[in-house]
Formats: sequence, C-alpha cells, structure tokens
Amino acid sequence: MERKLYFGVQEQAQNKQYRFPTNFIKTSRYNLFTFLPYSLALQFQRMANIYFLIIAVLSFFKSISPFSPVSSIAPLIFVVSLSMLRDGYEDYQKHISDNELNSSPATIWTEKGFVKKTWKDVLIGDIIRIDELEIISADIVVLQTSQDGICFIETSSLDGEKNLKPKQAIKETQTTECRSGIIECINPNPLLYTFDGTLYLDSKKIQITHKNFLLRGSKLKNVKQAIGVVVYTGIDTKVMRNSEGQKNKVSNIDRLINLRIIYILIMQTVICIVLAIVYGINCQIQSQNFSYFSRNFAGYESYNDEDKVYDPDIPNCALASLMTFAAYFLLLNTLIPISLIVSLEFVKVGQGFFMQKDAEMYSAENDKYVKVFSTTINEELGQVQYVFSDKTGTLTCNKMEFKLCVCGETIYGDLSMFNKQEITTFVGNQILRRQSTLHRRRSTLVNEKAGIEYAFSGDKIQQVIKETDPSKNPNIDLMFDKYIIRNQGDLVRENLMLLATCHECVLEQQEDKSFIYQGPSPDEIALVDAARRLNVVYKGITMGIMEIDVLGEIEKVELLFSFEFNSDRKRMSVIVRHNGVIKLYTKGADAIIKARLSPNQKYLDGIDQKLDMFSRKGLRTLCLAMRVLSEEQFNQFSKAMNDALGSGETEKLQDDLINQIEKNLTLIGATAVEDKLQEDVPETLADFLKANINVWMLTGDKLETAENIGRSCNLLQDNMDVFFLTPGCESIKIFNEVADHIINKSSTKRAIIIEGIVLATLIDDEKLINYLITLVPFLHTVICCRVTPKQKADMVRLVKNSLGKITLAVGDGANDVNMIQEAHIGIGIYGQEGMRAVQASNYAIGQFKCLWKLVLYHGRQNYIRISEMILYFFYKNIIFTIPQFYFAFFCGHTGTSVFDQFFVSFYNTVFTFLPVVIRAIFDEDVFYTQKRKQTLLGSRRIKEGEQENDILRQNYPLLYYIGQRNTVFTSEKFFKWFFIGVFQGLACFFSFYFELNDTTFIKHTGLNNDFWFFSMSMSTAIMILVTLKLALNTQFWTIITWVAYLGTSLGTYFAYMWVSNIIPQSSIYGTTRMLFSSPAFYLSLALSVLSMFILDLLMFTMKVSKDTLLNYMKRQARSSQNLELSKIKKLQNKNDDNTELEIPIFRLQQQKSLINSSISGSQPIIQRNRENSNFYL
Repeated sequence: MERKLYFGVQEQAQNKQYRFPTNFIKTSRYNLFTFLPYSLALQFQRMANIYFLIIAVLSFFKSISPFSPVSSIAPLIFVVSLSMLRDGYEDYQKHISDNELNSSPATIWTEKGFVKKTWKDVLIGDIIRIDELEIISADIVVLQTSQDGICFIETSSLDGEKNLKPKQAIKETQTTECRSGIIECINPNPLLYTFDGTLYLDSKKIQITHKNFLLRGSKLKNVKQAIGVVVYTGIDTKVMRNSEGQKNKVSNIDRLINLRIIYILIMQTVICIVLAIVYGINCQIQSQNFSYFSRNFAGYESYNDEDKVYDPDIPNCALASLMTFAAYFLLLNTLIPISLIVSLEFVKVGQGFFMQKDAEMYSAENDKYVKVFSTTINEELGQVQYVFSDKTGTLTCNKMEFKLCVCGETIYGDLSMFNKQEITTFVGNQILRRQSTLHRRRSTLVNEKAGIEYAFSGDKIQQVIKETDPSKNPNIDLMFDKYIIRNQGDLVRENLMLLATCHECVLEQQEDKSFIYQGPSPDEIALVDAARRLNVVYKGITMGIMEIDVLGEIEKVELLFSFEFNSDRKRMSVIVRHNGVIKLYTKGADAIIKARLSPNQKYLDGIDQKLDMFSRKGLRTLCLAMRVLSEEQFNQFSKAMNDALGSGETEKLQDDLINQIEKNLTLIGATAVEDKLQEDVPETLADFLKANINVWMLTGDKLETAENIGRSCNLLQDNMDVFFLTPGCESIKIFNEVADHIINKSSTKRAIIIEGIVLATLIDDEKLINYLITLVPFLHTVICCRVTPKQKADMVRLVKNSLGKITLAVGDGANDVNMIQEAHIGIGIYGQEGMRAVQASNYAIGQFKCLWKLVLYHGRQNYIRISEMILYFFYKNIIFTIPQFYFAFFCGHTGTSVFDQFFVSFYNTVFTFLPVVIRAIFDEDVFYTQKRKQTLLGSRRIKEGEQENDILRQNYPLLYYIGQRNTVFTSEKFFKWFFIGVFQGLACFFSFYFELNDTTFIKHTGLNNDFWFFSMSMSTAIMILVTLKLALNTQFWTIITWVAYLGTSLGTYFAYMWVSNIIPQSSIYGTTRMLFSSPAFYLSLALSVLSMFILDLLMFTMKVSKDTLLNYMKRQARSSQNLELSKIKKLQNKNDDNTELEIPIFRLQQQKSLINSSISGSQPIIQRNRENSNFYL
C-alpha cells in the first residue's frame, strides 16, 4: 500500500502533510491572461504559419518589400485569428463545463452533521453522503448504504456501459456508524476496475476491494442513500486519470501537402536565387546601383561632405543581389497558398456536416445518424485498403436469444436450424422422429434495453424437473464426493441453479413493480433471464445472501466468493453455500473449461460434439461446470485469501489461489445463444471485397463459430480457397502452401483463418511474422479467432506499419477500443456494449451497413474533391504568381509587383475562396444509383418503388480504386497542373504585353496604355481563366454552385475594380473606367483567355474520351441509360491489367526461399489432434 489517509472531522487534519490535490477540476487550457500567448504559440507550431510570419516581418523593410506590410499581415491575421477564435470558443465551453461541475452540490459530514457544499470543497478523508440518482463527486469507499450494504452504480459516463454495476459497503461499517479511521490503499492509477486497500478500524484490519469502491462521475441507482469516505480527489480520480484526448490522426493527404509545399518552397528559392544572380551580373556589367538600397543599410554608403550625394564609385552589387533575393522571396510568397489550410478546414467541416445529415445512413433501430468526431481524415475514408472488424455487435446484432442448452447428454431447445443428418449425429432417433413437429418460432422480445430475445420452449425441461417416473427421468448418479446428482431432473436443476447464481447481473425495478436484469453483457443477461423463464428466478442479493425462487419455493443461497469474468480469464466462478453444501460454479469458454476438468469426464465427448455443431451454426457457446468443496477445503482457501491481504502482491497471490481452486471441475452442461447478423452485412462485405478492400474479422469466438459467421456474411465466398492456421499445425508448411497457391493460382481468391494462440506465437517469431506480412496483400480475407483486445490492436498495427496501407477498424465494445485508436480510421457502432467504442472513434454509425455509403460513396467523393481542390489551389496560385517572375526581366529586377497590392491580398482570401470550397463540398462525379433526384445540395436516392439492386449500385464499388491507388493527388498530376499554371501564366503575361505595349492603341485623351491598364487586363484574364477551369472540372451543378462562381468570385472581383476606380488613394484609381471603355481591352482579353483555355479544353476532351470504367459509368448514368455487364467486365479487366502487383511474385519467392532456408524442420505450435485437414479447396 502506498497511500495513507485519515478520515474523521478531527483526524482529517493529518492529511495536510501529504499535500493531496483538491477536488477542483480544470480541463480548460487558457485564462484571460494566458489565452493570447499560449494560443499564438500553438498556432505557430505549424510550419506554414511560421513561413508567413517571416514573410510578414520582412515586409516591414521598405527597401525590399514591394507591398505595404498590410497586404502580407492581413491574410496571416485572418488565418491565425480564425483558428484562434475556434480554439478560444472550444476552451470557453470547457470553462463553462468546469464551472458547472465544480459548483455541483455535495453533502459533506462536519461537526454539525451533513452539510451541503460544492464539489470543489470535497477533500481527501471527507465523509460524504450520496443520494439516489446523484452523480458521485470523488472516488470513495462505501461505508454504509440504506439497503443492507448494497448499492448500484451506472458508469456510462466513464466506460460507456449502461448496465448497472453492483457495489457493497464494508460489512464491518454497515452495521455500525463509522466516522473516523485510517485507510491505506494503492496510489492513483487509470484502471477503472482495480482498487485494493485496507481499513484500520479499532485495531482491526479489513480488506477493501473494487466491490467497495465508487467512481467519480458514476451515478447512484436503486438505493436511497450511500455514505462513503473520499480516497481520491481531482486529478487523482480514475476518470481524470483516463481523460486523455483522442489521438491526433493526420491524413496521408496532409502529409503529401507538406511535401508539395517543400517542392514549391525549393522552387521559390531557386527562382529568387536566379533573379538575384541575374541582377548581380547586370550590376557588375552595367554598374547598376540603386540609392534606395544604400539609404537603408549603414556601412554601404558614401557621401561627399555635406552635399550627401551618393557616390557610385563604391559598388554595392553583392548587397543589392542579396536584397533582390529577399524582395522576390517576399513577392513570390503567393506560390504557397496561405488560405489552403483554412479552406481545407471549411471543406472538411462542410463534408462532415452533410455526412451527419445523410438520411440514408440513419439507423432507425437505435435512432442514430452518423456522428463525425474528426473531420481531418475525411478523405482517407476513400483510400481504405484494410478493414478490421469485430464480430459481436458489429457484424451481428448483439441481441442474444437463448437457443439451446445441454444438460448431461440431453439437448433442449429448438432444433429446426439443423438438418436431419446433423440432428442424427448428436440427438438420436427419438428426437429425429419428432423433427417434423418442430418449427421456427418467432422471437418474443423480453428486454429491448438489455438486448435479449426469448423464444425458448421450456416444456420439456419443466417436465423432467418434476418427473418422478424413472423411465422418463433416468438415474445418472453423478458423484461429487459426498454430494450426488441422482437423476436427469436434478442435473437440469443444477444447470439452472448455476445460471441463476453465477453472474454479475443486478435487478432494476420498473414502475409496475416488476423487475428486469441488467448486466455487463447481453449474453450474460440472456442466460440469467433464461433461468428465470424456466422458473429458477434470481430475485436479488442482500448482505451476501442470494434469494432464488426455484419452482415457486424461495431458497437462500449464501454467496461466499465471486470471481468475475475478464478477457484474460474467459470464465466466471462463484462459491456458494446451498442447503449446507459448498459448491463452486463455473461457466466459460469451452477451451478454458475443458483444460480445468478432472479426468474421466462422463459427458465431455458428447458435449464437445454438440458444441462443434452449435458453433457451425454461428451460435455463441459456454460450458457449465461445478465442483463440491469440503468445509476444510473452503476454510483453507478462505484463510489463504485473507492472508494475502496487505502484502505487496495481493492481487497476484489471490489470482494464483483462484486459479488453483478452479480446477478438478466436473462438466455438467453447456449453453448456446444466437446472435443474428445485422441487416445488409453480407451485401456490404461483398461490395467491400469487390472494391478490393481486404477484410479482417477479429473475434474472441471459437474457430467454428468464426468460420460459420464468415461464410454467412460473405467474407468466405464459394470461389475462395481457405487455409487454416490452428494449434498443432506447422505454420511454415501452411505459409508455404499459401505462397505456392499465390504463385500457381494467382487469379483465385484466398482466405486464411488463424487462431489467437497461434497468432501469439507468430508475433514472437520475427521471421514467421515477416513471412505472414509478405502473404497478407494476396489474402482477400483474414479471420482471427480467439483473440484478445491487445491482439486486435497488434494486428492493425502490424498491417499499418509494415505495409503502409490505410486501415479502418470498426467495433462496438470496450474490447475494440485499442484497435479503433490504432487504425488510421476508427469507426464506433452504437451498440449494446456501451459507448466506449464510440467515444474512442473518429466516426460513429448506428449499424454496420452504414459503412457502405460512408466509405464507398462519401469516402470516395471526399478523396476526389479534396485532392482536386488541392491541385487547383496550387494551380491558381502558380498562374497568379508566375507573371511576377516574368515581369522581373522588364522592371530591372527591382522587386516591383505587376499587380495591385489589394488584388494580391484578396485573390486567395476573397475572389477564389468560396468557389473552391463549394465545389469541394458538393461536387460528385457518379452517384451510386441511377435512381436519383438532383436537389439544391446534391443527389439523393429516390426511395419510392426503387429496386436497390440496380446495375450501377452493384458495380459502384469497382470505382473505389481511384482513392485506393491515389490516382488523383499524385506527383505526376501535381507537376502536370504546375506546368500548366506556368505555361498559362506565361501566355497570359506575354499576350497582354505584346498586345497592349503598343502606341497604336491611343485613347481619345491622347494617352496610350499605362502600366495599370496592363496589370488590370492581366488580372481580369486570370480571374476569368481560373473560374472557367474550375467550372470545366465541375461535374455537378446546383444553384449554390452558380452563385459561388458568378457572384462570390467574378462578382466580388468586379466590385473590387469598381470600388478601386473611385478611391483616389487606390493604385488603380481611374483605370477601371478606362479599361472598360477601350476596345483593345476586350480584344486582348478574348485572345488571351482563348489562347490559354484551349489547352484546358484539349486536355479535358482527351480525358473524357478515354475508354475507362469511370468514363463509361459517367456517360451511362448521366444519360440515364442502362449499363452493360459485359462492357463493365471488359473495362474492369483492362483496369486490373494496368495495375502491377503490390508485391511482385519474385519477391514472394525470394522471401519463401529465405524463410525456409533459415527454419529447419517442422514447428508445431501447440499439439492438438484435429480430424479436419489444415487446407481446404
């Protein structure tokens, strides 16, 4: 024990020496004084902001800056301020939340009795009272409750689990008023379900466990009051120790943007160096020096006495070249678009908003729309190559129906799911003759909240329990030392008693005085509820005494010990005293229970065979076993458990003792619970495979169950060859078979099923795991069964880091949190197992089927939109900036800008901002079905009378390759757009230069065209050209699109021209009127725009005329014509032929040879006999 605290009004003062934290919580980052410096520091962690800050600072040096500092500072202030405002607003909301929480009422024991105070007043050692439905203010140990020492808490705000958890007061303090004492406990840690301590009370040493521990933030339920002593406050509480933010996931596109910015920065630097060198050469040759350079740099000037005339005899060419570099570095900073980051944020927030409002991804079953928690990775939804999915609650409904149970050799329940041959193998002729009378019963919903269904016919069980005729209730004489189960009826009763006592369920009272069960999982509730429906009713527990209604008679069962289920133990046990007999009841996974049985089990072979049949139907199975303990055995165990208290290894010692007592069990039965597939799961997974998305199912279920679910949900298809990697097989041999299959049958799909115990061994062997990684790209489906939550995350990490592919993990339970956080994209499903998965995710959905549109439609469109937006952003900045480079050769390399400074400032932030954003939110190339209706905000499906299986929807997944292969935002296309921008900037500059730099065009005033006439003509052409190019590549038009292009882009630009024309301080004052009154302007504008735009038209025509799958689907969808399957197949094959294997076959052969040469002999992992072979074709 490492923390010692005193409680009681007088004794509590001794806690000051330990300097425990207060209960005041602060989750906000700033206050009025720290917001500005801290938030600014946060903004300038971005390299782009640092770059533009340097530009802004350099702009204050008039000798090198072509613009007023305002033109450089204003965009930076706009971008930074926008981010700071959002940051400040989010932090302000946290301040409000903190103040509300810290001001919540708390009832604290004082010398005057219990007094109302606030949460922030609670201190270590305070004794507080919690009323029903009150949220607990700190982590406390329960001393008393108003219900015989029992209370219940709901921890949904902590772990997302809505089921009630039973807690109990310390027995010694429940019966007496305890107001002072000493507690020693473990130091604060983030483990929600771990607590170990000792209470010293009147020289007594009393153990405290997590059963006596209430968490801050949980809610007291089903009890009027509870009194406890505070052991952790504030930042030391469990909830605060777990209050880590979500992992900051950066998309692959964002990384590529940074790389492209580096390219541009290098190019900018090279251009500036070239201009500086050219200027320096001219300076040396022509002795060009500018007096305004010398006036700003002391030490490089020479004056003749008092005349202060600049002396050109002292050359300043080196300095002038350096200043030329700086001047053009400032002038060309627009090559890197400062507004790109802000524009991307607007776009991604807009995309997230419309994803959340998509009615087709609404789940009516749990009344949930898609929830977007992180918009930063929207585009990665369109690049997914590996999906890792949980099974229970993700692919299945997690609504459990108690289907079958086995008591000894007899099976009870609905056998209609099995065919006659299957029934014969394990039931016998008697049941077979009755098969014709069996039929599928409709499930009767028992508890929607708990997620269970019940349609089990208990007539046969009720009959055998009450039967006295030996011919109908045969003797079995199952011996447990002095305890005997004499007949089948007693065995059934023992099985039901195990279900009614070995659990962690609690009663939740209803308004009509009835009750329902709440528990840690739906299958746990289903088993207890099944016992209830079969007239063995658990009615609650009071001070360790369970009340069980057995066939109408109340029986008292004393709960002596309870050992809870967890992912490591995979079993739960209780020790009870029933009718004077001490029994150990255990239920758990079949492999775990079978390893703990005593020799010569009477029912093992029969139950094992039945479990195998159940698993093949996808049922969730548990084995039931028991052991009878003598008083001496129990007393020794109890004493050893108590002796372990107070030691430094209490938990480890007690785990070892529990492990020993849970041995030499006797198998008495088994249960089978059905968890049905969710709606449209097979269709969704089939389309994922069609889209070349490799799907991994990671589950804790046994191999047979996992394989059956895999086949029923289309992960394992008829045309797939399936390999098995199971305990007892030679892993290297199986891998060689897979490699040979890939080499010899490259066109055949393949899958592999791996058991968790084999997986654990593979991870420890570097060579074998590398061999597996080499094979993974060729495996369309991988199923891992019997895996732990850690192994799930390990598999995601392995694929993510080794292959560098975009991964998506989807799950609904706390055991899926690790893999959800590890994957590039984490998807949480609102399910029956709480909200932990949702809280840890980037996106939350109501059902698995919502992934279809989220990934294949929204993800694909988001990738295309954002990629094209970024390419266009760089293009429009290059065509706008490159004339500055050309103009340098006509202005003596003096750093003069060819554009008005306000046009430079407004170009990215106003004129071209909204059209790009609107297109990136609303544009779409192909809608996923031909049955669509075009609306103001995009396409939607026509629901009335629609056939969902139209050909376009069936083949839409084939278009997903665009994002997977990153075909849009490639280096090739980036440099293509880059050089188009360079060419069109060149054409724009020189077309106006040669057309307007001529005295032929004389105005009626006698003046010819001036510099600003040339500048405004060129800027107008650029605005029209970039708008036309954006419109040419826009594929979906709405009213909003038209308004953005014509109103907010060209409209604001012409408004700027008009306003500047009438302001005398403007550089272009009077130019606009002169511009629009000159025929030369219109002629030059038309020639310039056409000469530049013709390149775009030619490239666009070549692009859309290509015979590709995408172009074919576009044409047919827009003309509402039917698609030809033969044409689609032909284009798909053509597309596949142009794609190289991600890992060439020769590399696979090399890896195979290398591994086999380094591993000699066979490597059995764990020997276990299996009748079936390890490879099925």
